[in-house]
Amino acid sequence: MNSRYLMLGLIATACGGNAMAAGFGYMSNDVAAYNIVAAQHTIQARASLIPIRAYAPTRTNAPASDSDEYGEMIYYGEYGDDTGILPLVGHNGGDMTNAYVGMTWQHMDEDVKFNANHTMDSAMDLAMIEFGNNHALIIEQPLDMKFFGGYVGGNIKNNDMKINQDGGFVGAYAHQAIEDFDIGVIANLGLMMNDPTTTPHTDEFNNLWAAIGVNASYNFMIDDDVVLRPGVSGAYMWISGPNYVLDNGDNIDNKNFGVFELTPTVDLNAHLGHGWIVGAHGAYVMNFVNGGETFVNYAKISKLELDDYFEYGIKIEKYVGDFHLGVNAGRHDGGRAGWFGGATVRYLF
Repeated sequence: MNSRYLMLGLIATACGGNAMAAGFGYMSNDVAAYNIVAAQHTIQARASLIPIRAYAPTRTNAPASDSDEYGEMIYYGEYGDDTGILPLVGHNGGDMTNAYVGMTWQHMDEDVKFNANHTMDSAMDLAMIEFGNNHALIIEQPLDMKFFGGYVGGNIKNNDMKINQDGGFVGAYAHQAIEDFDIGVIANLGLMMNDPTTTPHTDEFNNLWAAIGVNASYNFMIDDDVVLRPGVSGAYMWISGPNYVLDNGDNIDNKNFGVFELTPTVDLNAHLGHGWIVGAHGAYVMNFVNGGETFVNYAKISKLELDDYFEYGIKIEKYVGDFHLGVNAGRHDGGRAGWFGGATVRYLF
């Protein structure tokens, strides 16, 4: 046998054995990427929420018997025209013909259950600022547009590793109502800066990501005050894989991630009167991953994998004049297991 091939075989065997025995500390990029996937799920879920089109009292404080002063469950605004201009512009704290600004905060604290019995504690916070408006009427129904940006960060850790994460994102969302259907499209970019503490230790590394997603739902009117909204959302994410050298001299080559998320959803919203709205939410989050391999000294090691998970929660919202206030709380179970919750405030001009 040619001595060169024998030498290459011995080197590959040695590197492969070293890579497979490398341990969890070599998987920093996988850990960071899966937390970015979870952050993107929350970004899409929160950014795709526009002020709920349900009725709320007008500034005139007219009695409830005057139906001209209240909107329908699906649409904001009065039946009566308070401006003389079409489309009708209501002042009930929710008419989408008015521009609005808002801020959302979400906190997540959960266990992340990877394959090979690796479990980590993840804590993340997300803060988002948004500006939205109704820009035009298409097929006699409004096209809602929103621009948003914000911060996401936290840490994920176990006995083998800790990664502190800080990042930001910007994006846009468009929503179109078609009769009883709601269809939305979202696109955003983000950067996550990771500061890992592992054995062996590596310097900070960054992940860029880009995502595009869609969501669709149908509104079943149970009665004048309650609407059931089954739907589905999907998204594709690209996450860059950085290369770096560990303190012990090992070369780490991380390939880019491609992640497709598919999430069937169901929402139930009920108007209680006097500007109060309550709701319940359920979903099943599925992620399909392509790429993301890690090579240690040119030998591929096993990838981390994450199971699907359930998501369910409740919300309470209140319209007070031109302000919209909301709080939500919920839970994940499965591949990610733990609690999340937050608050939203919007001002409509």
